[in-house]
Amino acid sequence: MIDKLEPVVVDEDLAEARAEAQDAWDEYVDSVPSIDNTRPRNVLDLYQEFTPTTAIYDTDVEVPYLVALLASEAGEVAGKYQKLVRKHGVTDPANTDVETYMTFVYDVQYEMGDVLWALSQLHNYFSLSMTDTLALNREKLRGRQERNVIDGSGDFR
Repeated sequence: MIDKLEPVVVDEDLAEARAEAQDAWDEYVDSVPSIDNTRPRNVLDLYQEFTPTTAIYDTDVEVPYLVALLASEAGEVAGKYQKLVRKHGVTDPANTDVETYMTFVYDVQYEMGDVLWALSQLHNYFSLSMTDTLALNREKLRGRQERNVIDGSGDFR
């Protein structure tokens, strides 16, 4: 069980690359105007505008590619957990040493970024806003909570 979390640098090159990526992202965010025509911009809007600049795939098969990529990347998140269970015999990452825990959390976050990239590109393809999707999901969950059906089944409960 973890008593105290302390910063752990697993790989100095990885930590340096992460810092450089963060600096590049911060520079990009600073370069984008803060207001668009309809609402204040947020980090999801900025990210959604950014992802096409890194997209390299055949647009003739865009949707099947992105859906397969999304499933693959979500599988990689699950794979990090599976390896934690296999290597450390625990189902709760907090029941490991600090270095193992921090490595797991970082690895999962790294893969979740790829999941978000695929989601962003799917949103772009369908001309949807990730911000709007989150708002829609929030309202759906609030409605289910208010109707006391959040633990039921079916899309429209």
